[in-house]
Amino acid sequence: MKNKSIFLILVLSTSVVAMQAQQAFNTKDDKITATTHIKTLNKGVLLVRLPSNRKKIEALQKTLEQDLSEREFKNVSKTLNRTLDETEKLHTGIISAMESAYSFSSFAFFMDYDTREVLEGKSKLYQADMKAEFELDKTTAVYILSVGRTTETTIDAFLVMDSALNILPQPFPSQISRSGFAGLFGNDTSHIKRLNKKLWRYFNSLTE
Repeated sequence: MKNKSIFLILVLSTSVVAMQAQQAFNTKDDKITATTHIKTLNKGVLLVRLPSNRKKIEALQKTLEQDLSEREFKNVSKTLNRTLDETEKLHTGIISAMESAYSFSSFAFFMDYDTREVLEGKSKLYQADMKAEFELDKTTAVYILSVGRTTETTIDAFLVMDSALNILPQPFPSQISRSGFAGLFGNDTSHIKRLNKKLWRYFNSLTE
């Protein structure tokens, strides 16, 4: 009975998200804007912003420098190592997902703490190995793919944004959930594959 209740809650939550998204983004201006962005992205570059957990990691490292008991030191060290491991796995998962499941445009990677410098053209971009630099033509339009919260439902998602970090309006498929059913039964590869499919579907619908 408990499992059925959880299943029903997830179904209802997913329905609410879909309805809110449909209601929130249907203006004529949004459709015109979305149409422009989908065509521009196809010829541009999607810059993937990798979460660093930098503030949390630095805070834990500073805590280890304090006068801690043996037990406290062990607990903080465990949390730090777990955070580093989770961050590394997240990076690996996202990079692998982009390589295997994304084909709508060119793409490159950067760390979230370099966002301002990247947008100002003052920081390096990287290819999938995070070593080789990605050469960006200054005339090429850039968009950002980031992990964050959706505008209407604040659920964990992949967000497609413009160079001013504004989430692109629907019907552009700019918010791909990583929570609910997507989080339980999928991984970042399946999420990126879903994003890629929606981008191509929307793009092709404009050229048919």
